[in-house]
Amino acid sequence: MSAGPESLTRRIRVQQPDWEMRTLRLREELLAELAQQTGGQYVALRDAQRLPDLVPRAAERKPPQRAAVEPLWDRAYVLLLIAGLLSIEWSLRRRNHLL
Repeated sequence: MSAGPESLTRRIRVQQPDWEMRTLRLREELLAELAQQTGGQYVALRDAQRLPDLVPRAAERKPPQRAAVEPLWDRAYVLLLIAGLLSIEWSLRRRNHLL
């Protein structure tokens, strides 16, 4: 046995998987199955003109109404809080001769 530390070396080759590049053909049956599982419908490119008819009443939907937003700076207590904190800081500096 040697007194020094032992080291083991091994070469590892890392490469990106190429699953998508193995078969470059369009698998419509797989896409149709995936669309069915997610509650959608697969439409082939040749039938793309049917897409607007498949969207249910998209034009009739109204966007959700949001509550009126009042900025924080428009509230009186925020101004009073800031003014109060600045007054306290100024008085403490004045009392400790830091001005």
